[in-house]
Amino acid sequence: QVPQVALMSTSLADILRFCISPDEFVPLRREVQIVERYIEIQTIRLSGGFQFHTDIPEELEDCLLPKMMLQPIVENAVIHAFGENMRAGRECLIRLYGYTEDNVLHLFVEDNGEGVPPQTLETLNSGRRKKDKMTGIGFSHVKELIEITFGEGYTLEITSHPGIGTVVHYVLPVITSIEEEDHEKSADRGR
Repeated sequence: QVPQVALMSTSLADILRFCISPDEFVPLRREVQIVERYIEIQTIRLSGGFQFHTDIPEELEDCLLPKMMLQPIVENAVIHAFGENMRAGRECLIRLYGYTEDNVLHLFVEDNGEGVPPQTLETLNSGRRKKDKMTGIGFSHVKELIEITFGEGYTLEITSHPGIGTVVHYVLPVITSIEEEDHEKSADRGR
């Protein structure tokens, strides 16, 4: 299994280099590559167990977003969505896709896992988190980062149906240069 160890090591090194890079914003293309490295590690670690598909149109690949926005949500899907289903031989799927509309970037991480209990779903979407539990830290962190970075109208939303699956929806501005983001922030401060 030496080739698998080498692949895991290479993937982990790529993720670590990405995390410590000074860039605040990265192209969607690079963010997806990091998710793919994470999936490579988990596929080896879990001996398969799930499939991962991406459907990101080429014209969206240069859109900029804050670093490490996708991986925590995909990680939630791998860790929380499938549980016993992965061990029971059920075909487990995670899908990443997106589109733009009216200068808004919509990205989705969808799984066919166990779903999120209604009370947890309400807590996550409200932005509240139970102080005594680790539940929802990745989701809450990404949601807060989006709302602080981009302001009103941009967020992270989650919908779920027990036994059917979960969809996490990113609502982000379309940004193709850092100057564009700086201009938008200046305009917001002037209002």
